[in-house]
Amino acid sequence: MQLPTALPDESLFSRICRHLAISEFPLEQALKKLVGDGRGAIHPYLTSNLHITAQFTQESSEELLSNQTLRPLFSYYLPQYRKRPVIPPSV
Repeated sequence: MQLPTALPDESLFSRICRHLAISEFPLEQALKKLVGDGRGAIHPYLTSNLHITAQFTQESSEELLSNQTLRPLFSYYLPQYRKRPVIPPSV
C-alpha cells in the first residue's frame, strides 16, 4: 500500500482521504496499516503516529509534519514559546 503523491498545497488529511476513497482496502484494514490501529482515527489536527504513516510515502515523518499538517500554524502557541513571567528577587 502506498499513499498517492501529494497534490500542490494538499494536506496529509486530504491525501489520506483521497487514498481511502480510491483504494479497495476495507477501512479497518487501511487504518490499521496507516495509523497502527484498525479503530484509529484520522483527523486534520492530530499528528500522532506520523512515523507509521510516513512508511507509505516518499517523505519522512518530519517532512510530513512540517509540510502537510497544521503544526506550522499552531507551533508558535506551544508552551516552549510563551514568555515566562519575571519573578522579582525576594528581599
